Amino acid sequence: MYLRNYKGKIVFLNERKYTNERDLYIAIWNIRFNINIAKTTAVNNILDYVDGKKIFV
Repeated sequence: MYLRNYKGKIVFLNERKYTNERDLYIAIWNIRFNINIAKTTAVNNILDYVDGKKIFV
């Protein structure tokens, strides 16, 4: 999967490296927004927002 990182450069993310969706989303947020959501207290809220279960974070 190719993504733009927070600096605007295109980077490759090997999605087969991650065994579950949670780790993949953590890596995507780290690449795209330079935010480590694994250390935030609202990890589940952010993941629910990304999955479409919530409207607002």
